[in-house]
Amino acid sequence: MKIKSLKENELLKDFIYSSEITKENYEKFYILTTNKNIKEEIPYIVKIEGNKYNVLNIIIEIPEINKYLAIKEKKEDENIIYTDTNIFDILEYEKDLYKLNRSINEIKKIIKDIDFSIVDKLLNILYEFKRIIYEYEVSINVLNDEKLKEIIKQINQNINNIQESIMMKGEYLDMKTTRLLTILSLITFPILVLSAWFGANFPKKQMKFMTWEYSYITVITICIIFVIYCVYIFRNDIRILMI
Repeated sequence: MKIKSLKENELLKDFIYSSEITKENYEKFYILTTNKNIKEEIPYIVKIEGNKYNVLNIIIEIPEINKYLAIKEKKEDENIIYTDTNIFDILEYEKDLYKLNRSINEIKKIIKDIDFSIVDKLLNILYEFKRIIYEYEVSINVLNDEKLKEIIKQINQNINNIQESIMMKGEYLDMKTTRLLTILSLITFPILVLSAWFGANFPKKQMKFMTWEYSYITVITICIIFVIYCVYIFRNDIRILMI
């Protein structure tokens, strides 16, 4: 594979500024790097902004990525890459990918401690990682580096495994919430029925119990006993659900 200067090739000027991706034997792609010392402007360089998240006191960092324009010319005997002739001096795809994978693995440390409010945030963070990994994958496919392709495959598998773990955690938390609400509904249902009954506007002669001296305290006592009984029956469930 030969490297030639992109800026010095006048024949490619129109192709550089066009919206076309492929033209005859030429194909546009981007060379990615986390190096921040490249001083270029659009269309030669496009930046993907990084982010830093603090989730349960664990820092998850998504690095800033610089996408440097390159054009691949396909020939029968060899391929030619037109780009900045110095760009390959700062390329560290393998190092960048392992750095991204380490950041992704930080999410594993907090999955067991997350609550339902954090599930969506972690999934969005993973989406940002997947977007960056996809950019690397497209570039690596053009460069046709088998070792880097295998690294990309492993990282994508890692992301999918973490995503499945987060989804399972979310389903578990949802199940706990549903179970807790079911128990609370069961406990309060008889109380609601009694409240509705005694709050009805029936004539007193049809509700002689209301005229009894101890009717109010009796109803309150029955409700309290029922609540205590339900709490005792579901004590193990409540203890687990409240953790």
